[in-house]
Amino acid sequence: MFAEKDFQQIYDNASVIALMEESGATRLGPRKAALRLLQDHAFAFRRFFAAEAKTGLASIEAKNLGEAPAGDDTLLGRMLAVTSAPQVEVAASGRGMLDSVLQALSDGVLCAAADDDANRVEDVDMPAAAEVSRKRPREEPAVPAPEAAVVRGWYPHFRAMVLSTIGSDRLTGARSLGALAPAVAQLDGAAVVLDFLEITLDAAEAAASKPLVQEENEPQEDAAATGGGSGGYSPGAVQAMPEFAAALARSVPLVRHWLTGTQWARLLAVGVHMLRNFGRVFAKRRPSVAQGFSLLLNAFWSEAGGEKSSSSSTCANVAPYETLVAQGVTLMVTEEESVQSLWELVLSHLERQNQTEELQHLVDSLASTVLSLARQGVENYLRLQRQEEMGNRRLADYESKARTDGTLTLGAGAVAMSLGSQDVDQAVFEQDPAFVLHASYVFEQAMATSEFLQKLAAFLDKAFGSGALPGRIALLRPWAEPTIQAVAELVAVCRSGGAGPPPCGVFKLLRVALGSLAFKYSETAERGGKVGLARLPLGFLEEMASAVEGYEGVVAVEALEALLAVPPSEVSARRWLPVFQRALGEGLHDASLARHVLSELERWRDAGAALDWSLLLPSLAAFLSPGTSGAAASSASAAGGSKGATALR
Repeated sequence: MFAEKDFQQIYDNASVIALMEESGATRLGPRKAALRLLQDHAFAFRRFFAAEAKTGLASIEAKNLGEAPAGDDTLLGRMLAVTSAPQVEVAASGRGMLDSVLQALSDGVLCAAADDDANRVEDVDMPAAAEVSRKRPREEPAVPAPEAAVVRGWYPHFRAMVLSTIGSDRLTGARSLGALAPAVAQLDGAAVVLDFLEITLDAAEAAASKPLVQEENEPQEDAAATGGGSGGYSPGAVQAMPEFAAALARSVPLVRHWLTGTQWARLLAVGVHMLRNFGRVFAKRRPSVAQGFSLLLNAFWSEAGGEKSSSSSTCANVAPYETLVAQGVTLMVTEEESVQSLWELVLSHLERQNQTEELQHLVDSLASTVLSLARQGVENYLRLQRQEEMGNRRLADYESKARTDGTLTLGAGAVAMSLGSQDVDQAVFEQDPAFVLHASYVFEQAMATSEFLQKLAAFLDKAFGSGALPGRIALLRPWAEPTIQAVAELVAVCRSGGAGPPPCGVFKLLRVALGSLAFKYSETAERGGKVGLARLPLGFLEEMASAVEGYEGVVAVEALEALLAVPPSEVSARRWLPVFQRALGEGLHDASLARHVLSELERWRDAGAALDWSLLLPSLAAFLSPGTSGAAASSASAAGGSKGATALR
């Protein structure tokens, strides 16, 4: 443990190296190290920061609000000067250090308030997210903490920075107000924080309204790196929005009970802007965008109190958290495929931060949204199927009439909903132009719906499928049975509607759901038990195994993969033998299916399933013959250390 004077000496040395401008040109390494030291231990040094900052409050208050104190010898002036240092890495370290110092001062205010309440023998629940009054408290502590004086002295200056026309000042001011928001709410009431939120939203909307003068998927240097000039760095909206989002995320939990529907809509617009423009972000900046989006998303979810906003004006009673997640998933499968990478980065960020509860809540919302959209997709698919059948009959009538009139010489086999034949197009168009346009629209919508469902299933598979880490797969486990039940319902709806098998993507959802239960299955099997899929209709899997013989193409492959993922304890090995034989045949030309078949055969063998291997041998021989996908998959598995693949060979 360091004595007080030792801490003081460390602080003095680190602050001299980190904050002196003349140390920038020749001592970059020590300067970055000193900045990092102050950033990592800001809370331990907060008393020294507060004491030094108090000596410069009079100088700051004497200046006009918004006038940059950079060049001053005050602590605030020197810290702001570092954030615009000529060296990019030093400037970035300076911004991180400033944020940490401000958060440490804010925490100091909250700790002092908690101690003051404790001395009055009152219950203290949550210093960081305490219930704050919208108005300024009537009673002040007898001796205000030094941190309180600094917070009150500095936040008007940061507010003025947000209102400036300089892009870098706006961002610095917004980040700083967000860092100080908990302390300001404690000292001066939530009304001041609401004001912070309003001006930050104004700044974010102003940034979003600027036309993009260049592609923002190219790396841009800060003004600090390019000389900057008096105007400073004016970042594009795509790069600035995550920082505005992070600042807003710090204020929202403090004032959520007073937010209006309009304010919630504006907050959602910030998140949607990041979603829509994520594809424009340069790759190395994408993690910071994901972090800002994650912070904003978590701010919409009220962990304290465990409820979502109950305000009647809040987005027409729709929870903002679920609304933003639904917007993200919808955009991902309809317009911006790059959003899938954003979701992956957000999930990884929460995993690294060990935010288990937030992570599970996000997975729950993603899974719920995917199932809801899948149901809508199948409904659209069936509606389009009916319209297509009607169109086919009508088109055949037109073709017959045109042939009678002598205006069409093609056979009936050339007639198709795609209207690909120029003669058919012309003949039908002359009789009913509106029908031709409608038929083309139906065809395009049917294709879009099929792609929509496949993208939904591919997202869930990539994020939580067999290729994900076990911890990630386990997050989807609570949604396994609801997903299985939903798939069974969708298959039944398609069958009753006369559409045959469901569209592509539905059976892949089933495979992902069954895969998330793999560990549960193995644990139960070790105990000699049997896992019951209570939500599956009786005989559903057996009917699906029988029907798969009539499936073709992608639907057949997805159905086979789902059937192979069923635990051996749930079905008859004899009944599943044709499934493996069909899968081995299809795997001859599909490397992905070939790998899946080998993996599942190993699992069934290890589980002691009573497969009749003699009947499988002919299929296995063809499957593993040289030059086939099965042989390549087996070789890859053996090279990767799979003893099961070697045994099968």
